[in-house]
Amino acid sequence: MGQMIKARNLSVGDFIRSPQKRKRILVVETVGSEIFARGLDKKDIDRHIFLGKEDMVEKVTDVITETSVIDMPTPVAYWKMDDNTDNTVVKDEMGTYNGTAQRNTNLMSADGIRGRALRFNGSSDYVDTGETFQTIFRNSFSVSLWVKPDEGQPLINMYWVGNRDDSAYNRFGIRQVFDGTIGVAYESNNIYKFTQSESVNFSSGQEKWHNVVVVAVADMQMYIYFDGQKVDLKAKYDGDLSSMTFADFTMDQTLFLGARNLGGSDSLHYEGLMDSVGIFDCALSPLQVKSLQKK
Repeated sequence: MGQMIKARNLSVGDFIRSPQKRKRILVVETVGSEIFARGLDKKDIDRHIFLGKEDMVEKVTDVITETSVIDMPTPVAYWKMDDNTDNTVVKDEMGTYNGTAQRNTNLMSADGIRGRALRFNGSSDYVDTGETFQTIFRNSFSVSLWVKPDEGQPLINMYWVGNRDDSAYNRFGIRQVFDGTIGVAYESNNIYKFTQSESVNFSSGQEKWHNVVVVAVADMQMYIYFDGQKVDLKAKYDGDLSSMTFADFTMDQTLFLGARNLGGSDSLHYEGLMDSVGIFDCALSPLQVKSLQKK
């Protein structure tokens, strides 16, 4: 995913002339001060990061399309939620973090956005991933999931993903807020930041399938994407993480899906369908987030 660099006068569609290879590099995405660029040679589609200098930048005049290959990082964990058996195993396709449901998955299985999905009852259902993901949440990371809530604006907040340690000084959670917005809680060493979408994302009543992606750029910014589009954030909960130190994040509670793990107890259960949950150990670019919309 490259490195954090300071850049001036660079935007999507600029060409950067590489000082090492004297080749032209296309800037395809910029996220804060991070630049994602791609070599124009079809045989060389690896991403390259270069410090932009004004005398090395050329403006593109031709129309640029999104037909090029999008390099997607391999997730650390990915639960397809196609499970439909008489046991409680929720398989991690990466092979490391098989989750445990609270009842047999054939009692939860339903039609999903991609194959099958799991239905959570809003009271006792959740999946224990068996892992805190402390190492992942100490650096830039991303979480993607598909959800179809039974109620778009529930009476209480409901967690899709969450854990909070016994000391209550560290936490991570993605929740469906009661007013139909999306909220992200992140706390590291007793410094707490809440990020919330400005506009309503979910309507009252039965909802359709939606993709939610949270992207955390360590010690900098939290982003929320809804159906592939980055959402505006509330002024009070604007995702600014510059006062935090991600490296101090310490977690002793495993991550739950479909509820929050609050010091070892499940709470604020989600009611509805969930499908294709992935955790990445990097900050996904906007184009990478869009690629997750493929059904």
